[in-house]
Amino acid sequence: MIIRRFVFILCLGMAFAMFTSSQADAQSCANPPGNVADIFYSSSFDVFQGCTQGMGWVALHGKTGYTTSPPSPTNCPSIGDTCDDGSYYIGDIGAGAVYATNESFESLQTWNDGNTNYSNISGTNLTDGESNTATLVTADSDDVTGGVQPHDAAIYCDGLNAHGRSDWYLPALYELDLFWNNGAPVANIDESGSSPDGVYWASSQKFSGLAHIKAFSINYQGDLSKDSEIAVRCVRNEPPAPGSDCANPAGNFGDIFYNNIFDAIQGCTQGAGWVAFHNKTPDPCTGTSTSPTIGETCTDGSIYAGDSPDGNVPMYTTQNNEPGTYSWNDGTLSPTPDTAMENCTDGPPGTATTCQTGEANTAFLVGATGEPDYPYFAAESCDELLDHGHDDWYLPARDELNVLYTNKNEGDLNGTFPTFRNYWSSSELNDDFSRHIDFDDGSEPIADKRLEFTVRCVRR
Repeated sequence: MIIRRFVFILCLGMAFAMFTSSQADAQSCANPPGNVADIFYSSSFDVFQGCTQGMGWVALHGKTGYTTSPPSPTNCPSIGDTCDDGSYYIGDIGAGAVYATNESFESLQTWNDGNTNYSNISGTNLTDGESNTATLVTADSDDVTGGVQPHDAAIYCDGLNAHGRSDWYLPALYELDLFWNNGAPVANIDESGSSPDGVYWASSQKFSGLAHIKAFSINYQGDLSKDSEIAVRCVRNEPPAPGSDCANPAGNFGDIFYNNIFDAIQGCTQGAGWVAFHNKTPDPCTGTSTSPTIGETCTDGSIYAGDSPDGNVPMYTTQNNEPGTYSWNDGTLSPTPDTAMENCTDGPPGTATTCQTGEANTAFLVGATGEPDYPYFAAESCDELLDHGHDDWYLPARDELNVLYTNKNEGDLNGTFPTFRNYWSSSELNDDFSRHIDFDDGSEPIADKRLEFTVRCVRR
């Protein structure tokens, strides 16, 4: 695809001012034919190229790591649709689309081999069931009995051949969340909530004797002892279909975008999403073209916590939690209004924008556009904060809070999140509950808005 964009050429007009009109119009590039200053996206090599007089087509960025893969299931564009191979499309997590077997391949399994000599399995997480399963199929589930005892649920998915595929795995907790889409179960998942058929294993360990589970009658998540026999539904993950690879902002392969936050011109690729065509401008934290590392303390004393999912821009946090604890609302049980904010019911990453937009959520809750008769103590504590020379702090949205949890042990962040703490986000679940994260293991047990939890403020 050759791109000749008037606005883009205007932006680069000074750089090409040395060319005469006849030079600029001359066809200087072949395979495919192109004129000087044209930009071409090669889908075969996943690279943007610019047409020059002296060297023909030249690459505008490094390799993306893209490799071709077998065709993805088709005819299932919407979450919950049945694909042509009989599997279900249940949503996206990370950079890939997630598919589930149909209900005929469900099985009742124990998480371990049914014994109570529990092993503590290091290396499982809440987001990547594929890596969890790879760990579990070779790990010993029993610290006492000699030899290697199996993890039955993970081994069942790892050995499954269904819908013409053999790369199934036991979903991690957040992948299991995808079966609940905008307040309703999908993929004919059992929504009775009754054990054993209506309670499902995740591949994520809670503690040595417990693993995470999910029941879809009320979108409940919790944990059970590993020797319990409950339901298993296997999933698989594939790269997204061409044309839907780039997010924040959404873009198709070959699109060009000017990112005013980073002052960079970027192109949408299959292997690396948005890539920059040039060196970065100085970072506000480091003062150089080098980005800060996660956990690095900036010159103002704040700490770079990673990128906010609200626009994929740098997010900074304070060096400490806010003193004390705060209720999400004013501490009362009734009334507890369901505000006009869209409810954050799934993920992370969540489907609703309010799962990512903590700055907008906080502005709403403190009364800019919200309910003036109901103070929201957690949000107000951040809105009123003046720290590190800034007054634009806010209560992070659930997905932003998850970035803090993921990076809590990185660099100077390490040690600033005390153990046994639940942290409020600014994302609402419904009239009674709001989203929070247990920073011991990243889980999100249900809790009502009047409970007092810890608060950590962020800014972008």
